[in-house]
Amino acid sequence: FFSCFPVSMCPVKPQKEPQERQLQQLKYTRKYRFESDAIPDATVAAWEEIKKNHPFFPVVVNDVIADRQEAYFRLPASVEQWFIDNTLEDPRDVLMISTMFNILCSITLSFTVVSLFPHPMLSVVLVFLHLLGFGSRFVLMLHFAAHRHIWKRTLNKPVRFVLDNVFPQIFSPFFGIPYGMYYAHHVICHHVENNVFEEDVSSTEPYQRDSILHFLQYYVKYFCCVVTIP
Repeated sequence: FFSCFPVSMCPVKPQKEPQERQLQQLKYTRKYRFESDAIPDATVAAWEEIKKNHPFFPVVVNDVIADRQEAYFRLPASVEQWFIDNTLEDPRDVLMISTMFNILCSITLSFTVVSLFPHPMLSVVLVFLHLLGFGSRFVLMLHFAAHRHIWKRTLNKPVRFVLDNVFPQIFSPFFGIPYGMYYAHHVICHHVENNVFEEDVSSTEPYQRDSILHFLQYYVKYFCCVVTIP
């Protein structure tokens, strides 16, 4: 949704937080590590235009400063710190390591249960619970990994090659996504066409974003007409 607006038009109003947390957030802000991602406040004139033309646009972009909650449980702090020091480009992404461990636990547990109690309906239930619990979390990480470098550029090439393929090659099939298909569609097809209808077959332009009917129409089209996607 926010891709419809220039970055400079996205207003962010800081929330009141304890001083210690504010200092911690300041250390890991994009302005501190990646200057190009800093999100400035909008001008008064720009904000008035946004409210006039887009009444449903949120007053505060909460997702920029909200607590991340991808993982159900975290790895020990010492383990996360090791990944921060040795593998991750951005320390804030350490939560994805814990989320991957959560997913690995879910896959291992499901495999063990099905091996001990083989039954088709049990498999269906476990797949449903797995997708319900981790589907959106994994796709969020997969989307992030398709656009940004998660791992340190200083890692040797074989190690980085393996890590770069964790999401698209190793974990993806457990969520019904073929090897490398997400990147091929989302980056090579969708972003090249820039969401422009009709060139981009997965474009959201012809749909009204606050309409549940349009959402269901897009949802059904996306899952039932995959033959239209290159």
